[in-house]
Amino acid sequence: MKDFEKRAFFNTVAIKMGIISVEDAERAYYGVVKAIVQGIREREKCEAPDLGVFKIVHHKARRISDVNTKEEKYLSEKSTFKFSPDYKLKKYFHNL
Repeated sequence: MKDFEKRAFFNTVAIKMGIISVEDAERAYYGVVKAIVQGIREREKCEAPDLGVFKIVHHKARRISDVNTKEEKYLSEKSTFKFSPDYKLKKYFHNL
C-alpha cells in the first residue's frame, strides 16, 4: 500500500471515529490488528464482534495426482488462515 493511500485510509478512520488526530486512529487500527494476531497465536481463533471469526485451519497430509504427468505426489500437511464474516457484515454487503 502506498504512503498516500495509508494516510487517506487513516484519515477516513479518524473521521469515522470522530477524532482529530490521525495518529490516534492509526494506533487504534494497529491495536485491533495486534489483538487479532495475539488471539490467533494463543487460541488459533479470534472472534471480533460484528466483524467475524479469524482462525487457523489445519489440512492433513494427502496424496494427489498431477493431471499432466499422471504422477502421484505427496502434499504435506499445512495450516491456512481463514476469515468467516459475521452475519451483520454479510447482510451489510448484500444490501449495497
